[in-house]
Amino acid sequence: MYYMSIIPYLSASSLAPAPPRKVINSLIVYKGATSTTSPSRSLMPSQINSVSTAHRFSSNITSLVVYTDDFPDQPPIKFDYANFRRKTSVKTLKYNSTVEIVVQNTGIITTESHPMHLHGFNFYVLGYGFGNYVPARDAKKLNLVNPQMHNTVGVPPGGWVALRFIANNPGAWIFHCHMDAHLPYGIIMVFIVENGPTPETSLQPPPSNLPQCTHDPTIYESPTTNVGLSY
Repeated sequence: MYYMSIIPYLSASSLAPAPPRKVINSLIVYKGATSTTSPSRSLMPSQINSVSTAHRFSSNITSLVVYTDDFPDQPPIKFDYANFRRKTSVKTLKYNSTVEIVVQNTGIITTESHPMHLHGFNFYVLGYGFGNYVPARDAKKLNLVNPQMHNTVGVPPGGWVALRFIANNPGAWIFHCHMDAHLPYGIIMVFIVENGPTPETSLQPPPSNLPQCTHDPTIYESPTTNVGLSY
């Protein structure tokens, strides 16, 4: 069991409705927990606008990235494409492989233009269209002679865009809508490009003197610090 306590930050007064300016406590009990020990109460800052406490909290947040490499080559359901299904899976690509993407933007609910951006590469925009992309009909319309090169492209509302790039940059690269509010909807994924056959085409291991993660209190106790990280 854990106590959790929250108090609104000073800037929360602009929210509507404004949260109450008092400490709110709750008790979290994990399902299946067997401990009967009484949990300790949370310690809260004495100030309602404690910058140092907020900084220590945000600067100590870490994450464990968990994913699978089973991102499908084809949509699981070829209907209502804008009804995004969120999943932490990636697409692994062989080095120097040719990758073609058809971004489909049709669905039952209102569709809108999505500026899709690819990290790590420029891609060729082979063609646009409205409705659903049909290979037998639309592949022959693609521009394979002198297509435009971009790293961001707008997908037409109720339509599609076909892209192509060479996966010659090893690493993990995000492909996402450039409207931040759309990321929680699931309009984001990751390509992992494998190493090439030579050291020049592969990610190098980190140097032996690369600074390690630290929890040095002299760093995290202050919003600004000049403490060096070269341990």
